[in-house]
Amino acid sequence: MRSKGGIELVYVEHEPAEVRRAIESGICTFLVDRECRGKERRQSGRDTEIAPASLDELRTVAGIPGARAWCRINSFGDETEREIESAIDAGAVCIFLPMVTSVADTERFLALLGGRCEAAILVETCAAVRLSPELGRLPLDRVYLGLNDLAIDRGAGSIFDAVGDGTVERVRRHFPRAAFGFAVLTDTRRGDPIPAHLLTREIHRLDCSFSFCRRSFRRDTRGRDMAVVVAEIETFFRALGRRSAEKCARDHADLLASIERESRRLCS
Repeated sequence: MRSKGGIELVYVEHEPAEVRRAIESGICTFLVDRECRGKERRQSGRDTEIAPASLDELRTVAGIPGARAWCRINSFGDETEREIESAIDAGAVCIFLPMVTSVADTERFLALLGGRCEAAILVETCAAVRLSPELGRLPLDRVYLGLNDLAIDRGAGSIFDAVGDGTVERVRRHFPRAAFGFAVLTDTRRGDPIPAHLLTREIHRLDCSFSFCRRSFRRDTRGRDMAVVVAEIETFFRALGRRSAEKCARDHADLLASIERESRRLCS
């Protein structure tokens, strides 16, 4: 869980050896991604990672000492109840519902969970952005804004457009009670096309309490001491709490300029 002034790093990973390596390095929360329905078609041609885990792999992660297993299931449908029951039975302590497009479906999702584990959604459709004021009144534990799928739904050129145009900040305001996250974290000295330290500063500015680590983190820690990278991220994040309002504003302006340069590059 997030420490005071800190950030909860959530590793999107289900390989046992890598999970154990991460635990030894200070990460204890893992998102086991079981979403598969329509994902390959939806993300075709996009630089995304599609590697759904099996139920047995979820159960294995949940059984590793020191690991907290979260699970992303498929979008709401006829199989949602079965997927929830299977995930809880396998040891998931938090379940994410992706591709939310309806308040009613989200309410049914919450009813099916029945408080047995943390309830989380992904805001990654135009409909979910539009419905954020209503979704924000539901008893959700966690909300994550997915930049990749939102960019696809919006027809945006850059996944960071939703950050640059203020969409992420507006959505975040509608979920004052839920733990909130967006983007991904990695070595603060790296990051492409947007420097990781600028995204980390924005994650802090928007009072996010968790964020995912996946491909870039996996790449940036390959052959390195993961514990060092994790400690550096956590130390960097906590230090941001000492920023002045003026420095926070400058950091935000630097991020917007970086996003604008990336948007121009994609349009050229």
